[in-house]
Amino acid sequence: DWLVKDLIPQGLYSLVIGPPGSYKSWLVEQLAVCCILGIPFLGSEGLVTKKGPVVFIDEDTSTDVLTDRLKRLSYNNDGWMNIDLRSMTGFRLDRNTGLLVQEIEKLYSPLVIIDCLVKVLGSWGPDRSKDAIEASEKIHKIRDAGATVIATLHESTKKQGDQRPKNRNSAAMNSTYLITHADSELFTERLSESSPIFKITPSEKRVKLMSQTLDIEVRDYPEGTSLISLEEIGMKPSWAAILLFRHFYHTSKGQSGITV
Repeated sequence: DWLVKDLIPQGLYSLVIGPPGSYKSWLVEQLAVCCILGIPFLGSEGLVTKKGPVVFIDEDTSTDVLTDRLKRLSYNNDGWMNIDLRSMTGFRLDRNTGLLVQEIEKLYSPLVIIDCLVKVLGSWGPDRSKDAIEASEKIHKIRDAGATVIATLHESTKKQGDQRPKNRNSAAMNSTYLITHADSELFTERLSESSPIFKITPSEKRVKLMSQTLDIEVRDYPEGTSLISLEEIGMKPSWAAILLFRHFYHTSKGQSGITV
């Protein structure tokens, strides 16, 4: 079954992965609006989206900014207010998962969005493999309670301080634990800092190293904001394929870690 036809599987755990500024938050915010309203994703009739309850846990964007975005993405359709919005509430996987699971079990196939994963790790660190595995197991409990889980994986913003691990090679390696414990991924890439267009590359599994890439354009209008799917373009290596190539290339050269 699909939450978004041929793009996002229902009842599984998907990661949205990409560098800062690649519209990851905008992507999951529009997904929340489309799911709660039951309208096609990215303005494409082919990306049929199942209507259902949405729990949106956001520890990355201020409440004012987030609510304004949701209003614009819904073009002021009040239906967006049915999203169970939990913005900057201090949610942490290591201490709040149990209560969330109990709440999810009372809902019918909800979509649970977590933006972003690093901010909800609590006492765990993304650069420690054991912590990354335990965090993934907590998300699996949320999934197994009947939810479709979407989480973004990106770094802290400069405004909130540089909370990135000091050991970048270690962080890159152990981020693969977070990635490999997801059921599917969407990789995002912005064309340039000044461009409103970004790419998404879906991949159901890491072994699927070639994926169709879609161009998405962010369009601002006086009455609202749209994320529009442009034409489908050719095959290209996924972000995961590039990551794995770099790892094995440098390992074969006698170097450790991944150069990103």
